[in-house]
Amino acid sequence: MAESLALARKGGIAWQDILNVLDDSAIASPMVKYKTAPLRHRNFDSTFSCRQMAKDLDLILGAGHHVDVPLPLAAHMREVYGSLIAQGEGEVDFIAPVRLAERLSGLGEPDGGGAA
Repeated sequence: MAESLALARKGGIAWQDILNVLDDSAIASPMVKYKTAPLRHRNFDSTFSCRQMAKDLDLILGAGHHVDVPLPLAAHMREVYGSLIAQGEGEVDFIAPVRLAERLSGLGEPDGGGAA
């Protein structure tokens, strides 16, 4: 989700339009809809922190190692959350990879908190 938002913004699509597409698309799972609402206002207040997500990913990865199941995507996301924690965003909401993807793409905050 974070990468798709950065890609769309970098391609010139307005922030609110991107979120509308996500809400109305085939990927509009309950979790996506749960996070598009706060993203409309760039609200990263924590409902579940990056630090908590990293802890859960550590547990998941440990379980995978225990039964010899490789979890490369979970391992990658654990590194993403580790990067956010190292940058002082450990207590920010777990949707913070959106801001990380924007920074890595050379994007700042959308104008007015709602437009690209």
